[in-house]
Amino acid sequence: MRAVDHLSRQQPVVVLALSLGLVFLLGVVDHLAGPEIGFSTFHLLPIALAAWCVGREAALGVSLASVVALAAVEQMSPRSAGHPAVAVWNAALHFGVFVVVGASLAALRRAAERERRLARTDPLTGLADARAFAEAAERELARARRYGGVFTIASLDLDDFKAVNDRLGHAAGDVVLRTVADAIRANVRAVDTVARTGGDQFALLLPETGRDPAGIVLRKVVGALTAVTAKNGWPVTASVGAVSCSSPTSSVEEILKVADDHLHAVKRGGKSGIRQVVLG
Repeated sequence: MRAVDHLSRQQPVVVLALSLGLVFLLGVVDHLAGPEIGFSTFHLLPIALAAWCVGREAALGVSLASVVALAAVEQMSPRSAGHPAVAVWNAALHFGVFVVVGASLAALRRAAERERRLARTDPLTGLADARAFAEAAERELARARRYGGVFTIASLDLDDFKAVNDRLGHAAGDVVLRTVADAIRANVRAVDTVARTGGDQFALLLPETGRDPAGIVLRKVVGALTAVTAKNGWPVTASVGAVSCSSPTSSVEEILKVADDHLHAVKRGGKSGIRQVVLG
């Protein structure tokens, strides 16, 4: 499976070329082995490879190539069927089986990818969930330790969100959370990770971002949230605790705890603010 996962990360043209190369190789071996040994089943390997790593259309193309290869070998065989209808029947049968297998594998891969995404996505907001955020933070931490980079982790909590649920109901609270999620996402970079880690709490991972640049981003985010909540008449503000790390020795859990501690310090100090710290 590790080899298949590696191939899945390659360019589709590379996987397609490999699959067609396997079809050609199977055709050569089939011809050399003679008519006593059937090779049609082995053609499922390149078809499955194309279906799983590229998709249904690629599997269809490789299926057609396999049928052509099998038909060519059959025609060169000394026991080649004399009537053309037999060759057509065999080709159609092979093609039907190959297409069904390829389409089924491609659909299975799409379903597996969809389940994988859903398992790491908050269903309400569409943001990453706590597990996905932790995995992204672990990768960034490992990169920073290896190459000496810098990154920032921020914990953001909505102030007085409970009042929205109490006064307007949970459906309105869900609208607030989705709107806040959209506002945060719209004010960070594509390389940044935004997650809903639970309830009305969010987390941000800003790669290659030190304290001062992170402060600019966080003020922009808080400003956007203030504007959108005021526009909708929601009595909600945001408190943020942030930790910028350079070649850190702490774990992700420890960094998140420091961010949460600073977030709670903001809340104790009157809410609606940003508090930052730097860890070596």
